[in-house]
Amino acid sequence: MYLAYIPEDSGNDSVDPNAQYLDQLKKVYVVDPNAVDTVNWVLVFAGTIGTIIFVVAIVGWIYTFVLYMASVSLGRASLKNKKFWIQMVGSLFVIIFYSTGVLFAFGSEMYKLLQSWGTL
Repeated sequence: MYLAYIPEDSGNDSVDPNAQYLDQLKKVYVVDPNAVDTVNWVLVFAGTIGTIIFVVAIVGWIYTFVLYMASVSLGRASLKNKKFWIQMVGSLFVIIFYSTGVLFAFGSEMYKLLQSWGTL
């Protein structure tokens, strides 16, 4: 019993049918390495700032939650405070959407939609 089928002509140096297509793509879509290198520092800086914002937001969320639970245990607050829970769930969704990139994808789609409306 064979684990894989290897055709008889697999050892031959035959011409790859995709080679011509790939050569055409390389001519059309030329990437300038210098352009990528000049933008790299901006991307690193933006990623660093985004990470810092995310960490501050999640630490603030956890801090607020722990303080509220402490005030509940001391009897100063009630677990039935709807306003607090709505704010916490809403802010958690915003933090999760930010960290997964959903907000940026939504913003991009809205931008494309507004552009298409402008060209009608």
